[in-house]
Amino acid sequence: MSEKITHNSNNQNAIKARDQKSNNPIQQRLKKEVAALKYADLVLEVKQGELHPKKDVLKNEDAGLALLAVDLGEPWTCHQKYKVMDESHAKIFGRADVNGAKVVFCHLLVKRMSSVLDGFDDQVFGHYNLTRFFLAHAVTQIIREDEALTAIFNDPQSLFDTGKIGKFIDVFASIATTTVDDLNAEVVELVEAGNFDHKRDLKSPTWCKTMTGKLVSAYKKDVKRKRVQPIDELFADCL
Repeated sequence: MSEKITHNSNNQNAIKARDQKSNNPIQQRLKKEVAALKYADLVLEVKQGELHPKKDVLKNEDAGLALLAVDLGEPWTCHQKYKVMDESHAKIFGRADVNGAKVVFCHLLVKRMSSVLDGFDDQVFGHYNLTRFFLAHAVTQIIREDEALTAIFNDPQSLFDTGKIGKFIDVFASIATTTVDDLNAEVVELVEAGNFDHKRDLKSPTWCKTMTGKLVSAYKKDVKRKRVQPIDELFADCL
């Protein structure tokens, strides 16, 4: 009963907070910048109930979760959707480098993770809501080892200007596939040790940071063993 009350209260508060922020200058600016990208008929919805016929609608609260995972590197907080348009609004959207291109970029990276989730040995873990956010975060950290690509994550506008955003997302997904294999191996060890609870662990900053570090190291080892291509080579056509 208490869990249901908390859940319903959070949902109601989130709706109120979202509506209150609909006329916020930041949200209005981002809405215009997303429209200016003219990317695949995508529009940023800043208020519940907006009508966008024949458009691909991205809710700003979902965009906020993607920013949390990819840009801010906090996938363990992505189960707290009700905070996005409330107490976390300034932290997520109110930074000088957050623009329409970055909003769409982060959204596309997280969205594409759905195509690789079937690669998890444990399908319950693989399709748990937080898993795609964690996976997008982990792959981002692998790629950020390259300085030139870190610049892209900081300012992805050039990908849209040059029409290379699709190619970038494809390469990102290919790395995610490799990362899923590495994560499967890590999870097997944790399960055998009786020390794995995906609902608990994916909400833990310590677990997420530790596991991300292991996945970054695993990819580097695979590069040395020539099992996978170096990051800079994979993204050569995107820079």
